[in-house]
Amino acid sequence: VALQFPQFLMFESALSFFGLGIQSSQPTWGGLMQDGWRSISSYPHLILGPALMLSLTVFSLQIIFEQLR
Repeated sequence: VALQFPQFLMFESALSFFGLGIQSSQPTWGGLMQDGWRSISSYPHLILGPALMLSLTVFSLQIIFEQLR
């Protein structure tokens, strides 16, 4: 299960980006990227920041769980 956690995180982010994920007041990586996508022409950092942090989080979790295995 630990090795699949980064995949779950990416799946949840994709669902939130398309508006099908968590519909609460809690921010998610996908929700933050969706907000940034709306204003990408004037404020590109609003999508690049969450996308970069999501990538770093997934990459680091994969390395940690692979080492634990």
